[in-house]
Amino acid sequence: MSLDGATVLAGGGFLCWELNGVADRVMEACDPNDIEYVAAWSFHQAIAEIAQNNVKMGVGNVDSGEVDLPLFARQLRFNLEDSSWAKVLIEFESENPGF
Repeated sequence: MSLDGATVLAGGGFLCWELNGVADRVMEACDPNDIEYVAAWSFHQAIAEIAQNNVKMGVGNVDSGEVDLPLFARQLRFNLEDSSWAKVLIEFESENPGF
């Protein structure tokens, strides 16, 4: 995906309309009470982190294959620890011991 027009904001923020649009479409297709929803958001966060670093280094694109499992898992765990996902976290941990 092209990062044309992507902007690293003051204070560490990042804005990429194309990347956000893809995330919106994926998340709209997910049940907002399901693990797929938080997984889609976690993947978006992970790829946005990589995209931001790519922009900083002058790389003009990002590929979903750049997201590795440890980065995705870190974001998923962080998001699932929010109290609003307590039920989903319990279910996820029971199905994925040691995660």
